[in-house]
Amino acid sequence: MPRLLRSPPLTVLPHGPVRNFVELLFDYREIANYPKLKEISEQVKSLPESEQNGTASRETIRRMFHGSVPSEWHTVEVVFLALCRMADVDPDRRVKYTYWDEEEESNVEVDTDRRSQMREVWSAALYGRSVSRVRFQGIDFDHEDPEPPRRSTGFRAATDDPWATGRGGFSDDPPF
Repeated sequence: MPRLLRSPPLTVLPHGPVRNFVELLFDYREIANYPKLKEISEQVKSLPESEQNGTASRETIRRMFHGSVPSEWHTVEVVFLALCRMADVDPDRRVKYTYWDEEEESNVEVDTDRRSQMREVWSAALYGRSVSRVRFQGIDFDHEDPEPPRRSTGFRAATDDPWATGRGGFSDDPPF
C-alpha cells in the first residue's frame, strides 16, 4: 500500500524559499484532488509532445514534494503542467498572489501568470533567495538614450575670451 504523501513538517523543512516551492506544489496537488505519485508520473508521460521539454520520474516527483529542488526548470515545468492538467487549470492564466516582503515588512501583491509564478518560486528555492528580490526587467534595445551630459573639467572658459572659446578664427600657432 502506498504511503500517504504529506508536506514535510517544519522541523524537517523550515520556512523559506524551498518550503514555498513545496507548498506551491502541494497547492496544485490539492486542486488536482490529491493524485498519487504514480498518477502524476503517468500524466507527465502523457503530456503532448509540445509540452514535454523535460521528464520527471516518479522518484523525482516524490523528492520534489519532500523538498528536493531540481536544477532544471523543464523537470519542474512538466510536473507543474501535469498537475495543471489533472486540476483542469490553465497554467498561463493571470493570477494575483501576495507574499510577505521581509525587507519592507509588508505584504506585496504580484500580478503574474501561474507558470511564471511557479518558475519564480522554483528559482528562489534553487538559489536560496527571497522571492521579494528585485528581478531583471529587460532592456529596451529600440530605445535611444539621450547623449550623456559632458563632464565638467572644473575649468570654465571666459565667454568673452576668443582663445578659450574657439570663436574668432584665431590660429593656434604662436605669434612669434
